[in-house]
Amino acid sequence: MSEVHQAIEDLKVELQKMPASDQKQRLEQLVQRLENESDTQELSSEVSGTLEQFEMDHPELVQVLNRIAVTLSDMGI
Repeated sequence: MSEVHQAIEDLKVELQKMPASDQKQRLEQLVQRLENESDTQELSSEVSGTLEQFEMDHPELVQVLNRIAVTLSDMGI
């Protein structure tokens, strides 16, 4: 699970680079849920949905979100 935690930390770094926006706020909320939530199936779906939304505007962010989604998937979640 340390790979997920590292990816979350990487996501936080990328978020710091983003200007304030509704998108940034949504991602910050997602990070909080990733750190605290036990319903990993729902989170995996949310990460995948968020990934699609940000593909065009924030490619670095998408890479980190994709790593989280893949890691969760590889864990069978």
